[in-house]
Amino acid sequence: MSTIASRNWTGVRVFIWDTTAQVLYGTVQESRRLDDGTQVVDILADSGRMFKLPLAAVTIVRDEHSNLPVVIPQRL
Repeated sequence: MSTIASRNWTGVRVFIWDTTAQVLYGTVQESRRLDDGTQVVDILADSGRMFKLPLAAVTIVRDEHSNLPVVIPQRL
């Protein structure tokens, strides 16, 4: 299993394209693997909308200097 597939994506900043070709930024709230192996993420967009998408459909926001994923600390 690859590192990307097995990672916990909670807190990672991502962006997706909506149906009007607009970029939406958000933060992964939860990630899980379905019985068929598909990894699904729940994304809370900056606009407040919630999306449930396969991980393959999102793009990870990376730090411009380190190229590591941008992670938002979770509140306790």
